[in-house]
Amino acid sequence: MIDAWKKLLAGSPLPVFLIMLIIFSNDFSFASQILNTPAEFHIRIDERGLTEYIFSESIMTRSAIIILLLAQSIAIFLLQRSRLKHKRLEKQLQKSEEQYKNLIEDINEAVLIINRHGVITFSSNAINRRNRYMKHRLTGTHFTTFLHPDDVETANEKFQESLSGQTKPFIVRTFDDDGNIMHLRTTARKRLDEGRVTGITVLMIDITDIKEKEKLLIDARSEAEEANSIKYRFLANISHELRTPLNAIMGMSELLLEMETSESKKGLISIIKSSGNNLLTIINDILNFSKIDRCAIQESSEVYSLNKVIDDAAGMFKIDMEMKEIIFYKEIDKLLPEYYIGDHRSIRQIFVNLISNAVKFTDSGSIRLSVFSANREGNRLKLIIEVEDTGIGIPDKEKDRIFQNFYQSGTDSGRIYPGTGMGLAITKKIVEMMNGSITVRNSRRKGSVFKVEIDLTIADCGFSEVFRNTGDILTRTVSKRILLVEDNITNQTLTRIFLEKMHFSVETASNGLEALTMIKQNSYDAVLMDCQMPVMDGYEACEEIRRLDQLQDIPIIALTAYAFEEDRTKCLNSGMNDFITKPINRTILYNTLRKWI
Repeated sequence: MIDAWKKLLAGSPLPVFLIMLIIFSNDFSFASQILNTPAEFHIRIDERGLTEYIFSESIMTRSAIIILLLAQSIAIFLLQRSRLKHKRLEKQLQKSEEQYKNLIEDINEAVLIINRHGVITFSSNAINRRNRYMKHRLTGTHFTTFLHPDDVETANEKFQESLSGQTKPFIVRTFDDDGNIMHLRTTARKRLDEGRVTGITVLMIDITDIKEKEKLLIDARSEAEEANSIKYRFLANISHELRTPLNAIMGMSELLLEMETSESKKGLISIIKSSGNNLLTIINDILNFSKIDRCAIQESSEVYSLNKVIDDAAGMFKIDMEMKEIIFYKEIDKLLPEYYIGDHRSIRQIFVNLISNAVKFTDSGSIRLSVFSANREGNRLKLIIEVEDTGIGIPDKEKDRIFQNFYQSGTDSGRIYPGTGMGLAITKKIVEMMNGSITVRNSRRKGSVFKVEIDLTIADCGFSEVFRNTGDILTRTVSKRILLVEDNITNQTLTRIFLEKMHFSVETASNGLEALTMIKQNSYDAVLMDCQMPVMDGYEACEEIRRLDQLQDIPIIALTAYAFEEDRTKCLNSGMNDFITKPINRTILYNTLRKWI
């Protein structure tokens, strides 16, 4: 029983209360055995009649014994609580260390601690790559020992920068267990001990998979660009080969129409020219679609006459409308400014495509072109273009589809209309590239109405006046000498006739070398230069001409069947001043020459 009491009371404050009970019961021998003391307890009455307790030959009052035991119990209690708290803190610290260690070892990133001398004092074991681990025994070695040799110099520079506090991420290469290159995105921060820099902590993230995907994307993009380039050159060559004979067909038809007096023959010739126009429209649609598809349309900033752009576009379909007996109405707001600054080729393409679409789907009746302004702020003007026809109209279910690539309206009727189905799609993309909009609605009469809204920049009055006066002066000038450089005899003959009808004096050369010889020996006001020719092409000939001091300022105008924007840029970069595409539009030819001479 005594052993059970000792076990119960060990390290507990309970003995205070139990011993107090023992004392009050005067059972001192039992208390002595519990407390493990050899002393005996005695009770006696002093001379004052008070009870005294004798413990190990020391005389104590009952209160003193109680206080002594209470103090001892409190001390035991506090010591025990401190031990429990210490054990609890030790467990928490151990758990935190285990969590930190597991975190460092389990993540895919490598953690290094490097001292000021570049020696690694701590390293995590793993860099996870494709579910495999690359383990390094790096502690105690210089950090450059595991890097790719070509990255050592850069890594040393970054190490010094990190010690000074710069922490911009950088990429280094290392090797995995199989000797394959790994790419590590590295971030480093300096380590401080009481304000003193002791080294850096480095976090390395494996971005090898990302780099490999980037390489695949770059390779795929390169292949796509190469395929696109092949497609571009194919279209450019096809365009050149089609435009060259088409230039002769359309040009000669135009000349025959002027010469022929018989109405029946003029009708046949008109069919030839109309067919040529249709073929040219298809070629232009294909090229324009390719330009937009490759984002190759480049906006120019030139002064142009809106009326002239409209007349050129409408003039292309004069014969087609005459053959169908379509009446063409043109309503241009007289308050509109005449001259603007911008990309007149895109504006012209919008008019061409809208009028072409109206002509195609109108068998008889009329087409009305309306051009006016919605509002004007400073030199900015919102232009409204409406083309209304009396054609087959557009069903409501097709209104959202007619602007899609290659979509042909009117097929429900069983009739197949000519064209590629790209005209309206191209128009929509051009308009949107100009931050405009295009819509369609049914006409109050039979047919449809297409509406385009675009913002234009008005040319300042001074420049417009110079532009206008220059044209008036040049129409009264005496004959100018033109050197025509063209290897195709048919096109050479046709262009010569066009120029002579404009009262220019014309001399011809069949290649660039011949032209270079002639231009050194004679004086010319301008040169019309074909680009693709034998012996010496137009680009090389132009570069040679520009090397001659006395010919630095002579206007050289490209006259070519190549029609891409890249071709125009190539011509201008070789030293040419302007660019005209075949088939030749006589109005454009004349106005371009008038611009430069």
